[in-house]
Amino acid sequence: MVGADERRPEKPRSVTATPGHVALRLAFEKPVQDGANPAMPLPEAIAAARVGIVEGKPLLHPTHHEDAAAGVGLNVAVMESEGPAEVQPTAEDGPFGQDALDAMPSPAEADIGRPVAAPKRAVEAAGGDE
Repeated sequence: MVGADERRPEKPRSVTATPGHVALRLAFEKPVQDGANPAMPLPEAIAAARVGIVEGKPLLHPTHHEDAAAGVGLNVAVMESEGPAEVQPTAEDGPFGQDALDAMPSPAEADIGRPVAAPKRAVEAAGGDE
C-alpha cells in the first residue's frame, strides 16, 4: 500500500488502494473493448483496509497520527469475491503476541464491503464498465 500523506494527517492510510484499482481498471478497458486484449486482466474490485492497535484496542482506518501511535499495524488487501488477498501485520514498537494478531482482522473483515464498493462506484462514475 502507498504510505500516508503527511500533509493531510487526518486522512486514513488505507484508502490508497482504491485509486490504484480505478486507474488500472480504466486503463485496461479500452484494449479489451478494442479486442487487443481478450479479457479484462483485473476482473473484480480490490481495496484495502488497515487496522492499528492503538492503546490496546483495534482501530479501523487509523489516521496518520493514530497509526504512528499504533503498537501493531495490519494491512488487509481484499478481492471483491474472494475476501483477503494479502494480510500483512507489522510490529511498530516491538514484537507482539498472538492475542494482538487475533484481534486485528475482525474490524477489517467487517468493513470489507465498503472499501470494495468504493472503486466500483468510481469506475462507473468515470464511465467505465465495472
